[in-house]
Amino acid sequence: MYMLKQKGLLERYTSPESKNIPASIKILTVFSSDVLVSQIIGYNKHLVAPKDVPKSYEDLLLPKWKGKMSIDR
Repeated sequence: MYMLKQKGLLERYTSPESKNIPASIKILTVFSSDVLVSQIIGYNKHLVAPKDVPKSYEDLLLPKWKGKMSIDR
């Protein structure tokens, strides 16, 4: 989140419910999130040659990856 803030990619949001929080317990918040999800591309270095490693999510749209991917929960 800090890096996103540094790059100016976060927007200010004030919840309509904030008016119901007593001023005595409000805490200054720079940013908040209820969920932060990290996603990475992992691969088996024994099955994928270094020159073929996907560099982006768009690379995974190439036909050569069809039927060769899975998603881990």
